[in-house]
Amino acid sequence: MKYENIKFYNKAVQYNGFTQPFSITNQDVRKFISKLDYWYPRHPEYAVLDRDYENADIPNQAYSFYLFIVLKKKIPTLSEFCEYYFNQYCIKLDDTYFMFKPKHWTGVLEHGLGVARENRFPITACVGRLARAYTTFLREIELFTRLQDAGHKVQYSFEDDKYGTDLKIFGHTYTYCVKEFVATRKSLSKLQEKEANKADRFGQKTVYLPLYMSDTYAPMNIEVINNIYLYDGNASKYLMNLADGKTPVVNNAKLSTGM
Repeated sequence: MKYENIKFYNKAVQYNGFTQPFSITNQDVRKFISKLDYWYPRHPEYAVLDRDYENADIPNQAYSFYLFIVLKKKIPTLSEFCEYYFNQYCIKLDDTYFMFKPKHWTGVLEHGLGVARENRFPITACVGRLARAYTTFLREIELFTRLQDAGHKVQYSFEDDKYGTDLKIFGHTYTYCVKEFVATRKSLSKLQEKEANKADRFGQKTVYLPLYMSDTYAPMNIEVINNIYLYDGNASKYLMNLADGKTPVVNNAKLSTGM
């Protein structure tokens, strides 16, 4: 599927050949989160995973989230996000099932797992996956605006996002490609595999930024607002120090050194 690139940079957003101001501040984001009626945890049926849907090559959820911000000039609530995604890509079959619009359905599974069973999935599976992604997108834009409001040159690009870079922060010597993820045994194991074959591009370095929601693997580095888990101040300070060319304080982030 082809997507028109979306890029937030230097308090502006570029989309479809046009550039317009991006006026959402970190204070706006945090105030929005504090008042958010995040209803997903109160609906356990959305936590039941549908294996076929989880593995399906579905239309990109991040694209819908950021496109909503570009077109509506605000952050969507979870219900707005779900409705926007559904209207873009889906057709309701009945009160239980939906299908993807044919032009948005590839019929294959992610990660080379083969062909999908059929283009018919439970609505709860779609909403549940969107709801889990939603908190990730809130965490991304909160960190992005925090760095931007502090005067640093940061960029979100959907083209970068497709290949795993959640934001870039431009420093005196390097551009740091930040990859954010929740720290679990599986994700940390995958990180080790990636590092074994890692070679950064000239002038760029990769920063892996795990979010430790418990102290199982490392000290927690979270701030919780209204049941939404965000990176704490140490994470942003770490990235700012990298960009400023200072020796960063000890942090749970892992900086790739391959050049």
